[in-house]
Amino acid sequence: MVEIRWRSLGPLRPHRRYVALATYLPLRRRRDIIPVLRLNGAIRSQLAETKGLLGYSLRSSLLGGKLWTLSLWTDGPASEAFVRVGPHRRAMAALAHLIGPDAVVTRWSVRGSDGPPSWADALQHLELQRHRRSGASDASEE
Repeated sequence: MVEIRWRSLGPLRPHRRYVALATYLPLRRRRDIIPVLRLNGAIRSQLAETKGLLGYSLRSSLLGGKLWTLSLWTDGPASEAFVRVGPHRRAMAALAHLIGPDAVVTRWSVRGSDGPPSWADALQHLELQRHRRSGASDASEE
């Protein structure tokens, strides 16, 4: 497991709420990690320049072909703006066919007094979202 530890890009105010965003991106084939890693530098440069981003961390299982992201934003529109422009937008288009159907994206609210979200919190929220999604698809199949 390779991890880019939490990088703080701005202070948290104790009485404010923020938006945490986590993703789980399983690749269809392990060898597809190479194109993902090629785009990683440009996306990290974009992160460093993005308004509204308070911090981020990344994890990857290179041999397992799995990626996780965790970030904290001032609000939802800030995170949505990041996704729609520049290197991240291009990466999403270029890699869409490489990401498996079990990919998960989730958001939740974090109090500034709690500090940055932990990986334990992120994994719990991702699992909850996965269960919600599988429950919704189970219900639609009946």
